[in-house]
Amino acid sequence: MVLSLELVSPPSPTADPATWAILSRLTRITHLSIVDMCWAYCYAEDRALLRSAFAQVTHLTLGLCRWRHVEDFLSFLSAFPNVATLILEDPTTLSEEQMDLAVFPRQIVGAIPGAALCKLEFAWTRSSFLSQSASLLADPNLRELVGLWLSHLSSIVPNGLDVQWTSFTGWLGFPEYIRAMGPVLTDLKIMMVFHDSVPPDFGMTACTSLRSIAFDGVCYQDDIWLASSAEYSWVPRMLAQVRSPRIDAV
Repeated sequence: MVLSLELVSPPSPTADPATWAILSRLTRITHLSIVDMCWAYCYAEDRALLRSAFAQVTHLTLGLCRWRHVEDFLSFLSAFPNVATLILEDPTTLSEEQMDLAVFPRQIVGAIPGAALCKLEFAWTRSSFLSQSASLLADPNLRELVGLWLSHLSSIVPNGLDVQWTSFTGWLGFPEYIRAMGPVLTDLKIMMVFHDSVPPDFGMTACTSLRSIAFDGVCYQDDIWLASSAEYSWVPRMLAQVRSPRIDAV
């Protein structure tokens, strides 16, 4: 019985019916890792196929995956209703077109189930820093739409969210995403290897249910990134912004 599966560089889903015929029989997979995937489109029929094949997936890793637009990324996530652990490593979009947020189908955000989600990991590595695609951190429009999804979690995640943030590319996106998750965020782990400027507001005041915060690698010096000098004066500044009455571990 297959319970774990890794997909590497699959072609367009609609262009390879043989692959989909096989996947449609692997309906008991609980751990799914998709690596280096370029998913140019995520139509409703594609989402239905994913949802049918992977309805039992509880642990999903998306590494170096690319979507046409951020709405395709959000639409893709909506195909996995029972995911408890979601790991996002350098997600990017292919388009540099300016998006019209006024006509964006906001119901896509509401369609992402997410009720089973309890752990969310973001990893921004040198790959995203050097990528020619648009990182979900780089474009303000993309950050706003991802922020909509994250803020939606507070209304559907019942028991709080354990979040891990690893970055080799600075603080970009961190305050917005932390602020968007706000009260649903209960446990936070940060690994910040490289940063150039520290934001004045980390978004921590919105995390009113925060129970624990951990720092990993903050004293780590990277010989490749000369600006990473193991400077961690931002740690007490961040802690000073924590307002949660539930905090019991640092």
